[in-house]
Amino acid sequence: MSHEITWKSVHDERESLLEDLAGLSDAQWRAPSLCEDWSVQQVVAHLASSARTSKASAAKQMLTHKGNVQAVSDAGVARFSGGTPAETLEAFRESMHERVSPFSAEAALGEVVVHAEDIRRALDIEHTYPAETLRQLADHYKDAGLGMGAGDRIKGLHLMATDQKWETGKGDVVSGPIIALIMTMLGRTAYLDDLSGDGVETYRARLTR
Repeated sequence: MSHEITWKSVHDERESLLEDLAGLSDAQWRAPSLCEDWSVQQVVAHLASSARTSKASAAKQMLTHKGNVQAVSDAGVARFSGGTPAETLEAFRESMHERVSPFSAEAALGEVVVHAEDIRRALDIEHTYPAETLRQLADHYKDAGLGMGAGDRIKGLHLMATDQKWETGKGDVVSGPIIALIMTMLGRTAYLDDLSGDGVETYRARLTR
């Protein structure tokens, strides 16, 4: 997928998430997401922050926080989550069409899709992603580094999507919707029950240890 098409996908997914967020209650904004210990509001704050973070600003923040990646992330969340949900939503809206990333357009696409799922799954919100977007991300994450651990989680397993043509690896089969494969590659255990196959128990053990 070309650079330009990928950025269009980033913007489309941000706009789709904005529509879902616009109708949330205060209780839903405070609800826990699937992302570590972050609430829905904190995940949106993270998206507002990361959408503004270029390679140069990321390097500067890393120097400020002495190379502590979690501290950099937490600072971004704090910047945009200290006010009301409406203020956080507005910060996210203002970042809709930014075109910067510390890594790549593909990384920015993964950021919005994965964190949107962290919110949607937690709040039982349905969303259909373009098939080509999910294939692109599945290919991206199966070899992901950057501390994501996806390669180690799926090593020796054969992941196979059941809702479109995509597969990777050799070994015992883990099959299911491609979004569930993506999210479990990134450690989200909530999607394990969506999967089946001889390799699921091995996969589950790796994600829950």
